[in-house]
Amino acid sequence: DFTHQYTLDNVLGWGEDKIARLNEILDALVIININKPNVVENYARINYFSEKVMKPARPLGQNDIWIAATAKTVGAWLMTTDNDFDHLHPKYLKRILIDAKTGETIDRTS
Repeated sequence: DFTHQYTLDNVLGWGEDKIARLNEILDALVIININKPNVVENYARINYFSEKVMKPARPLGQNDIWIAATAKTVGAWLMTTDNDFDHLHPKYLKRILIDAKTGETIDRTS
């Protein structure tokens, strides 16, 4: 896409090699339709658990609920630099906590 290429190259100063690497990464990603019944069901379960079952409640932002529901549905590990998902592991997802400053793994759950 020309607009995408123009933005990365001219606005962000990315060269051809960096753009090519990004495209390789994007091509390797698994795309998940969040409208699938299992994803929507997991969204509802995680939202209910976070807001109604947890004492005190641990509400998540809508985007975080979608991320958690998608990870749960496909059995993916969730890598994060914050503790927002802590109350969901290991019942709802497998989480790896990363130190934002060092990039080191702080905690890996199974």
